[in-house]
Amino acid sequence: AGFPEQLFLMIQDGSKKCPHILDWHPDCSAFEIFDTKNVGNFISRYFRHGKVSSLRRMLHLYQFSTSNNVFRHPYFHRDMSLADLKRYVVKKPTP
Repeated sequence: AGFPEQLFLMIQDGSKKCPHILDWHPDCSAFEIFDTKNVGNFISRYFRHGKVSSLRRMLHLYQFSTSNNVFRHPYFHRDMSLADLKRYVVKKPTP
């Protein structure tokens, strides 16, 4: 699975198992990291790293906006399908 799919699965899992670390924003159109010190252990379950800085870099590459540990993308929300993720959440074109 690619980055958007892994990210989606990580947030879905986090919202069920440890919503005190990361969870969907109340409007379901963004996700929030509440515990930046302990989220690394959770990130490493889904990605080869456990660094928040690496996650932020990837989110930026996939055109997510961020504000106060809330990450948003116009086509990334809780109720979307994995097929839609592959279609709409794509990397920035390289210059």
